[in-house]
Amino acid sequence: MKRNVKIILVFLSAVVLWRASYAQRPLAKIPYTLFNDFETGELYSWEPYPYAQDIGFDALYFARQSPTWHHSKYALARPVKASDATELYQGFTRRLDLFATAGTRVKAAVYFQSDRNPQTLELSLGTFDGRRYLHTVQNPEANQWIELDIPLSEFKLNGQSPDAGAHLQVVTLKASYPMVYYLYTYTILMDDFSINGERQQHFVGINPASTDFDMFGVSILNKHYFYGDTLSLTTRPEESTVLRQVKGKLLDSHGKVVEDHIPFSKRGEDWSNESIYRFRDRDVAGQWQIVLSGETVAGKEVQWGFKFLMPGKQIKDHPRLLFSEAELQKRLAAEKSAVAKNILDNALKDTDFMKVNIDSIHEDQDMTGDNLIGGPYSKTAVGFDVMGMWLNPLSTLGKVIEEGSFRYSFTHDPASGEKAKKALLKLCSFSKWNNDWMLRRKFWTYYPVGYTLKPIAYGYDMLYDLLSEADRAFVREAIMNKGLKLFYRDMVEMNRMPSNMTNHIAVIVTGYGMAATAIYGDDHDNPSLEPYLSGIITKAKTFIDRTYYKDGSYGEPKSGYMDMATRDIVELLATLERNFGIDYSTTTNVENFYKYPLQATFNSGLIQSYGDGDRHYRGFTQDHAEWFVKRTGNPFLYSFVKPFWEAGKGGYLGYLWFRDDLTPVSRETLPESKVFSAQGMVMRSGWNDSSTVITTRVGPNSNHYHYDQGSFQVMTNGDELLTDPGIGTLGYYANLDYLIYNIQAIGHNVLLVDHDPESQTPADYDNGIAALRDWPRLTHSFAGKIADASEADLTDIYKNKLSTYHRTLLYTKTGPLFLFDQVKSSSSEGHVFDWLFHAPQNEHNQRSISYKDQRMLIDRPNARLTMDVVAPEIASAVIRDRNDKNFPESYISLSSKPKLKDVDFLAVLFPEVKPSSGDRHTRAATKRIDAEGWIGARVEWGDKSYLGFFRTGSGAEGNKVDDFVTDARRFTVSFSSKNVLQAIYFEGNNFEGKGLRITCPEPVTCAATFQGMSTGIEVDIRKPSTLSVSLTRKPGKVMLDGSLSTNWKYAQDTKMISLQVPEGRHDFVLE
Repeated sequence: MKRNVKIILVFLSAVVLWRASYAQRPLAKIPYTLFNDFETGELYSWEPYPYAQDIGFDALYFARQSPTWHHSKYALARPVKASDATELYQGFTRRLDLFATAGTRVKAAVYFQSDRNPQTLELSLGTFDGRRYLHTVQNPEANQWIELDIPLSEFKLNGQSPDAGAHLQVVTLKASYPMVYYLYTYTILMDDFSINGERQQHFVGINPASTDFDMFGVSILNKHYFYGDTLSLTTRPEESTVLRQVKGKLLDSHGKVVEDHIPFSKRGEDWSNESIYRFRDRDVAGQWQIVLSGETVAGKEVQWGFKFLMPGKQIKDHPRLLFSEAELQKRLAAEKSAVAKNILDNALKDTDFMKVNIDSIHEDQDMTGDNLIGGPYSKTAVGFDVMGMWLNPLSTLGKVIEEGSFRYSFTHDPASGEKAKKALLKLCSFSKWNNDWMLRRKFWTYYPVGYTLKPIAYGYDMLYDLLSEADRAFVREAIMNKGLKLFYRDMVEMNRMPSNMTNHIAVIVTGYGMAATAIYGDDHDNPSLEPYLSGIITKAKTFIDRTYYKDGSYGEPKSGYMDMATRDIVELLATLERNFGIDYSTTTNVENFYKYPLQATFNSGLIQSYGDGDRHYRGFTQDHAEWFVKRTGNPFLYSFVKPFWEAGKGGYLGYLWFRDDLTPVSRETLPESKVFSAQGMVMRSGWNDSSTVITTRVGPNSNHYHYDQGSFQVMTNGDELLTDPGIGTLGYYANLDYLIYNIQAIGHNVLLVDHDPESQTPADYDNGIAALRDWPRLTHSFAGKIADASEADLTDIYKNKLSTYHRTLLYTKTGPLFLFDQVKSSSSEGHVFDWLFHAPQNEHNQRSISYKDQRMLIDRPNARLTMDVVAPEIASAVIRDRNDKNFPESYISLSSKPKLKDVDFLAVLFPEVKPSSGDRHTRAATKRIDAEGWIGARVEWGDKSYLGFFRTGSGAEGNKVDDFVTDARRFTVSFSSKNVLQAIYFEGNNFEGKGLRITCPEPVTCAATFQGMSTGIEVDIRKPSTLSVSLTRKPGKVMLDGSLSTNWKYAQDTKMISLQVPEGRHDFVLE
């Protein structure tokens, strides 16, 4: 399977792109030491390793004041509360961008607060080319500071150390305990970390001045340019290095070279060009860059560049965020659509904000300092509701501002405007917008502040003519001091949440970005609002590139968090594009957000999410769907948004983004099944609501994910059959089971080793770190109309206890789902294995799940599931009930015999619809079939039957099984009534039996169906080849991917048709 690649301009940094602009000479470098002593109490872009389960709110990760190294102010701390007597891992990681030298050393002071010594402390250095070099400290002493001083030569990969000049991208420290006490909290602390080497030499902007965003590898000019302006630049290399010459290259916001070989003249230590380029009306607006290259006297290259904004037209008037006054009035005057008018009329009917007593709202006492989110009985969460005490005044005033401002803009109603103005000035008078829990831990931003700043931005922008000069200055000062400056410190200089894969960032950059745009140019002391504005843009783009994928994968649960992020960030996208010409709507992968839920939901919105997701998807009719209908004309989204608009829904944004010049396209025009590179696979039997939907979880770890690799869920006829507990009642830290059950392997349909509920370790993030990419991957997948298949390698996340673990799901579409696990132990002593299956409870907390004699049954109101365990023999089966108020469920644990070194688990799952008559067929009957080197089963259901076989080894008769001869790794066969061959699926070079013969010189994944006079063949192949298929007569025509094909031959003597198959995935129809 080819892995879908995200757009990661941060990983392929601007430095790399700039290097390609000029002839290659050795890079000029300067000595550099990264030193973090944490004396400000901030994180300095460090994050936990293994990565956190929730980046945005990790209540156990911050700098602490005790113990510290040499009595300093702060040390970085990572506590982990044990949940069971099992392994425990904890540590830190940080991105680097430096080159190793022979004298490179890693230094740090480390402390373990523990009841025992860790078994190991592993340090690693990872390079930009994906190599990871390790150094291990054995049995470090607990409860005392340990001083580390490790030379580069002691880091090893296959016995070799990094070369001097190795480009280092990451450092990790990870402590491992083989066993912990389940009631203890284990803490690793670090202080005075340093690593020395060299870094790339930069240019520095003198006029205009530049700012380095060190954590992002980006530099910006603090001046903006408009049509008619002339770009000039005076610059110098760091350390005033003597250069022979300097040349530049100017690129527009599309990456197109506008000017090349731009000469710079030497003026003392500086290099200058006073007339690089004059911006013209035909130039594209957006973020441009100028790339510089200078040659040193030693023949090395100083390469660097500066990004800068070129908005095009001057930004002066208000409102401006989403529309101008003239644009809005023109739209209102010309409006002809009755649907659009109805949307607006309904929006204007919402006048509840006028009833709010603003005088009664005050900045309440902030009691969050020690506990932001308490447990289910907490005095702060239940008694005082400290979160609400802090947040409710902000959100209430914010709603008044936003609703009143929009109404004022659309109607010029003075009462609405004055009401919103009063709320705006009241909110800006608060002493702070963040809470004490965050501020005391030096977390200067938090996502609710993004929600606070967005209505403030709307208010300042739309109420501008109602505000006095003093009012405007008051609001701007509040935005700067309680907003933008804190953002810049937290999210740019510190790059907090450095993996940049959390919805929090989306909400934050939207609120702060819109506020910055609202006040842009109004402060004469800093009209360009730099470096704050470009800092917001840089953080936003990094989040987008790290989190959204081209194929529709997304780095958080789809139901809830993806919508939370995308719903907000489209307002930023609209704002940036309208005002600055920055187009992230069509040049990034945000526009693909809808593809996974489109594939995985029932028409009701029911979706089986993973991680901290919920069970219903609502995003098809929210702001982000409306924006992409407006911006890109997406016909699939329009099929949902159109009836939503026709019902008069959508609010002010729905009206602004309304269009009716599109033709909706149903998702039913798409293939039912699809592979998602960072999620796993969605398998469907069809698009109607009686169909079966099977989803799998395989891929990188990410924010709000659980330790559920290899899990799968099944829905049929609108009922959940195999499922997932989600976050549980109250969610997160208020759910006392959350950390010990919901996020752990035991909460999912996975394999446990030695009854360990925490059998899986968290995989790495897909966050652009080349050397940290250890996560389960699909080793084979096939999505077709006839059959679906996925095979995943899950070995890496089982704590080194398994030498091999592959899980295969093979779905016949019209019949059973075959589940096949091949497991090999790393230990000569073997293990006991548990296979877990979770099912919802029925009404009144009645179990839907039962088990007897290798057969598990799940009975739901509208569907049922029969699962027969073919192998191995189940030694014990235990069903446990969890009467969670949010999602009552039961789960069964099927345990093997103890001390198994290797085990092949084969189960046949048969999901069925409950007929409208209420009468069901007799349940499917499964019979095990053994053949040398194979394990398989025959399933009889009504007058149909199915075979499924999986290769377990090789022998003299290894290619012969049942009535078939094949070199396949696995195959299925489906028979209709009277044992007539109906469909087959196999992976290999040949398949023969029951009068059918298929051969191919190249390995192929092939599915075929035989219905009357038509034969359908689905093929996936890595190289072009010839597929030969037995056929009793010459076909009248051959269709390839929907078009007539002539690239085939039929041999009458052998009754074989030879099809020329291009590389990749293709569909043939032989008629």
